[in-house]
Amino acid sequence: MNFILDTGVRYPIITELPFVNKLNLNYLTPVEVKGLGEGVTLTAYRSGSNTMKIDGMVARNQEVQMIIDENFQISHILGIPVHGLIGFNLFKDYIVKIDYQRENLTLYRPEHYKYRDRDRDIILPLEIDNNKPYIHTSIVMEDLTEVPVRLLVDTGASDALWLAEKSDTRIKIPERRMDSFLGRGLSGDLFGTKGRIDAIWVGPLVLPNPIVAFPEDELILQLISANDRNGTLGAEILRRFVVTIDYRNSRMTLTRTPLVREAFNYNMSGMEVINPMPGLPIFTIASVQENSPAWLAGLKENDQILSINNNNHNSMTLNDINLLLQSRENRKVKVKVLRDGEELRTSFELKSEI
Repeated sequence: MNFILDTGVRYPIITELPFVNKLNLNYLTPVEVKGLGEGVTLTAYRSGSNTMKIDGMVARNQEVQMIIDENFQISHILGIPVHGLIGFNLFKDYIVKIDYQRENLTLYRPEHYKYRDRDRDIILPLEIDNNKPYIHTSIVMEDLTEVPVRLLVDTGASDALWLAEKSDTRIKIPERRMDSFLGRGLSGDLFGTKGRIDAIWVGPLVLPNPIVAFPEDELILQLISANDRNGTLGAEILRRFVVTIDYRNSRMTLTRTPLVREAFNYNMSGMEVINPMPGLPIFTIASVQENSPAWLAGLKENDQILSINNNNHNSMTLNDINLLLQSRENRKVKVKVLRDGEELRTSFELKSEI
């Protein structure tokens, strides 16, 4: 089974129903869950005193939550089968090392771990509040106002930053902005606005012009503003480092990689592509933003992608497609799609709105 490592959740959450019958879950208690998104309250099952095994690690007495809403799908957005989320309760007794470039997750017993801090390592104190890790740092807004912020460290969030405008009067949505689909929560799709701020401080390091998501859903704003929280620090920043999280000693070590010099980009095509059958090279256009490059090129929702820049869909992954669509402004993209049994060819150039 595949799980998303999400430091923003407490209990393991199982989301893929076809696998539930293969699990030996203990007693199940129905509970109501209100997640992020446009949908209604979900019905979930809570199961206690379970044992989970991950590549030699054994975690006992685990409470597991199981979402039974068949409409909640995240596999097709990520392009790989995903069966749930794991977070704090599973890893709180370990030192967790995440190497994004090598795609490695390593767990260490604290009593056997020795720190080898390098001169360029960034060591940030963590504040563990309600079983979630937070950091205190500063951001620089578009008007160069510096704002101290308290951010949830969320490895399950794909964006660089989420900010709640209502959490501080100095936090303002940038003048140059765009409406955007932000992702999918337990209760449905998430929408909001994206724009660039001037910078964020990560310890002594300044990362310039990060892209910030400002969610529009009132529930999300309430959750972000709770506990004096201004927003979320996500994987688009964290992936630029090797991240070591030490819950017991309340510290996070960030080891710089060459990616810290990489500019922050986003999907500049205006179309969202999904993989409706993860594991198979089938890619369809889920939505097309009006007046975007893809829209002006005539692409439509439900078009099936056959090739991009002469790369056949059989040789591509969803990640390959997403990386191409956020690669650089003015890059030409040639697309062949299947629509109503007919093959169509078109092209466009990537354009940045922010």
